[in-house]
Amino acid sequence: EKAHLDITHYESLTDDDVRKIETEANTIAKKGIRVHKEFLPREKAEKEYGMEIYQGGAVPGKLLRIVSIANTDVEACGGTHLDSTKDVGTIRIIKTAKVKDGVVRLVFVAGKAAEDFDKQQRALVNKLAEALSCTPEQVPARAKELFENWKLKKKGKIGGVPLTTTETFKGNILNKTAEVLQTQEEHLLKTIQRFKKDVGL
Repeated sequence: EKAHLDITHYESLTDDDVRKIETEANTIAKKGIRVHKEFLPREKAEKEYGMEIYQGGAVPGKLLRIVSIANTDVEACGGTHLDSTKDVGTIRIIKTAKVKDGVVRLVFVAGKAAEDFDKQQRALVNKLAEALSCTPEQVPARAKELFENWKLKKKGKIGGVPLTTTETFKGNILNKTAEVLQTQEEHLLKTIQRFKKDVGL
């Protein structure tokens, strides 16, 4: 359903960083590169591939299962069962978080789970667009306008002003809207509905 990968990185990832990582991962997947799996004695594996094989963490035992993708990656791994990178299907990074200094976690889905995730994302964007009476691309700007109206209403300065902005956004609409409204993606619809009710829309 989902998986995560911790990477060494000393800053939080930007939306652009995440897009680049996801694009590169999908480019490799679509190439259909053979995934080679073999068991090697630890000493031989280290001599042939170096300490790079432990990028996923220390692996116990004298015999290591080495998984390699030519000109791409090699590591000691017990969990990769695909025979070709193409078998993974589409990859979607659904969340990133800094788990400690120098370590960023990528949470991702692939294959059928990625297809389901994409459908859910599209459905939510459409619900937000309907709630804000705009196109999907206008959702972040409309949400910002609503949020500003809500803040003014809380100060007793305004209320019930129609939302009119037509500014569009290219990129991850849900991520940007969550950033604008300072909430989690799963709370976006309820937050917008509450703000609309509070300002009388």
